[in-house]
Amino acid sequence: VFFVVFIDQAGESLVLPILSRCAHDFDEPISKVGLLFSSTAGAMALSNLWLPMCADRYGRKAALIISLVGSTVGYLGQALAPSFGALLAFRTLQGFFGGVPPVALAYVTDVFAPSERPRYLSGVQATISVSFVAGSVMGGALARFGLRVPFWVAFAISALGLPLGLAYLRDPRELVRDDERSHIARRASERA
Repeated sequence: VFFVVFIDQAGESLVLPILSRCAHDFDEPISKVGLLFSSTAGAMALSNLWLPMCADRYGRKAALIISLVGSTVGYLGQALAPSFGALLAFRTLQGFFGGVPPVALAYVTDVFAPSERPRYLSGVQATISVSFVAGSVMGGALARFGLRVPFWVAFAISALGLPLGLAYLRDPRELVRDDERSHIARRASERA
């Protein structure tokens, strides 16, 4: 789960240092740079609404994988964007699938006992902070090799996260111990 959070947040922060230069290279005024930031942030706000609902309905793992797929497509589109409008559209798409933190927090809450939760919940928040710092530094350094390089690295990291997430990420429902399963079943029968 921490790995998925890192991928999601680091990918976004990798490209932040180069966005103003991207607008310049597409001959757009500096005033439009804010659109590149706000389109993603606005879409992330929306994803914080729909992705947790998806996680409640279809499972935490499914929501995290859906997020990785959307982010991977978004980063690929940004790397290949032929125009400012295309870059803006793919940044919005990537942001629309960026609601990983609330799903990760719900995952931790599902898996760990109340006494262990604070440590792991703070671990999710720490991962977000570390990924923003590391991603921004890496993105700035990678831009020396070409303006599109940070986009390609974000795409590669996200694409690598997909098979790893599919292989190693388990849904919290699979992690419930047998004694907990019988307790849950007993409670459900008492309510019925």
